[in-house]
Amino acid sequence: LRPRGNAARLLQAFRLLWAGRHALRGARFIYCLDGLHFSALLTLARAGLFQTGGMTIRRHCFHDRAVRRIAPLLRHAPQAFQIECITRQQCAAGASLVGEDRLVFRPWKIDTRWYQPDATPQDGACLLAGNACRDEAMVDGLLACGIAVTRAGRADALQRRFTSHQGNPLFTLALHTPHPAYLRLLRASRAVLLPVLPCDEPAGLTAAMEALACEVPVLANRSMGIAELFESCRYPLPLIGSLEPDAW
Repeated sequence: LRPRGNAARLLQAFRLLWAGRHALRGARFIYCLDGLHFSALLTLARAGLFQTGGMTIRRHCFHDRAVRRIAPLLRHAPQAFQIECITRQQCAAGASLVGEDRLVFRPWKIDTRWYQPDATPQDGACLLAGNACRDEAMVDGLLACGIAVTRAGRADALQRRFTSHQGNPLFTLALHTPHPAYLRLLRASRAVLLPVLPCDEPAGLTAAMEALACEVPVLANRSMGIAELFESCRYPLPLIGSLEPDAW
C-alpha cells in the first residue's frame, strides 16, 4: 500500500479526536498509542482548545529523535503531558531536554511464563532474530566461515535480501514464525546473535530478554538497551566491540 503523507495522517488524527471528544473531556488518563494523537492533543491544549486539568496524557517514545522533536512543545505545555521511555539511558537524555517531571521510566517486559527454558538440546544454528536495525551483512560473513545461521523476522524485505542464500544448507529463513514454532527455534539455538547497527532506539532488547529467559546464550555488540540489560543482570558474556564477523 502507498504510505499516507504526514498531512493526511494528521487530518485523520484530528478527526478521531473530534469523534471522541466527549470521552476525552471526561478522561482522567489518556494513553496515545499513535504519537500524532499526542501531538494533536498537545497542539489543542497549547491553543486553549482542550482543558487538561486533573488529566494525565502520555505516549511512549522508542526513538530518541521523537523526544527531541516533542521537547520544544512540551516546555510550555500543561503538566498533564508526559512521555515514557523504556531504558534509563533514554530517560536521562530525555530529562535533560524536557525535565524529569515529564519523563516516566516504563521498563520493557516479556512474558516469562511463555519464555522459559526446557531440556531441548541447544545444538541448532545460531539465531539472528528481530527486525529493527540488524546488521544483515553479519549473516553473509558467518556463513562464509561455515557457521549455520537462522534469520528470523517479520520484514518481507528479508526474503529479497537473502535470495542468494536460498538452498544453502547452513542458512534458514524463518519469516512470520508462529509463536510456538519460534519458541522451539529459540530453545534449540546454539546462541542468539544481535548485531545491532547504530541507531536511536533500544533495538534487540526484546530478543535479548527472550533469549535470557530461555537460558540461551546471547552475543551482542554494545547498543542502548542491550548494554543496560547486560549490566542489570550481570550477564557473563562480554559485549562484542565491533560488527566484524571474525569478532563474532
